[in-house]
Amino acid sequence: MYLLSVERGGERRGLVVVGWDSDYQSKRRLVMQHLSCLKREEYRECLGVVLDYLFRRDPCQEIRVGQLHQQMLDTSVVANKSVKYEVDRQILDHFKAMHFKWKIMNNDKYT
Repeated sequence: MYLLSVERGGERRGLVVVGWDSDYQSKRRLVMQHLSCLKREEYRECLGVVLDYLFRRDPCQEIRVGQLHQQMLDTSVVANKSVKYEVDRQILDHFKAMHFKWKIMNNDKYT
């Protein structure tokens, strides 16, 4: 498992936790379990640094990321305010910019 600090100029900018999928035998797959940045506007930069580091240091063929869904109030239905679960669109856009592909999406409010 990797616990990495993303730094610039000796100052910490973010943290990442990455493990490997031991159940996946046909190729080496890493699982990014956590990525956070001190400044939201630096998220894509932190993601790029982490991916560059991992692909240079680890013989992995694939990196999997689990996206957490947040509870959002559906304001499009004013009279019947319901709760939706969504991925943070800004973070999703950062991963899309790095050419991540989404294969499975489970939207279960109980997990």
